[in-house]
Amino acid sequence: MLTKDEGTPLALAALALAAMTILWRRWQNRAGALAPLLPAVLLVLAALALLASWRAGIPLRYSDAYRSSVTLLPAREIGARFAGLPAKIGKEMFAFKHWGFFWSAAPMVLLAGWRGLRRRSAPALCSSLSSPPSPW
Repeated sequence: MLTKDEGTPLALAALALAAMTILWRRWQNRAGALAPLLPAVLLVLAALALLASWRAGIPLRYSDAYRSSVTLLPAREIGARFAGLPAKIGKEMFAFKHWGFFWSAAPMVLLAGWRGLRRRSAPALCSSLSSPPSPW
């Protein structure tokens, strides 16, 4: 919901579908309310509030001032920037100020928890090693 424009309508449609399913099952069983859906509704409302506050800080793209601030780079400059990219990525990946002792601790943690690597969730958790920790 927070990554694509289509997420908000899809989240609302999923909530509506879940509500209809719960109401249909409860109607058949002659039971109560939509209480099981309340946590999901609250989560979607919190995400909508976060999305609205985040979008409020984005400059208006359709104004003349925004168009004058955007420039297109020539192909030569784009190529020059891409040529220096691997060195910059390597420098950032091993910068102590961003990663701290992560690169020295991660192999030890993996070695200490080798049994846990056999679980179904292990590949997804290990893939999270490819992104730096947030400074916040």
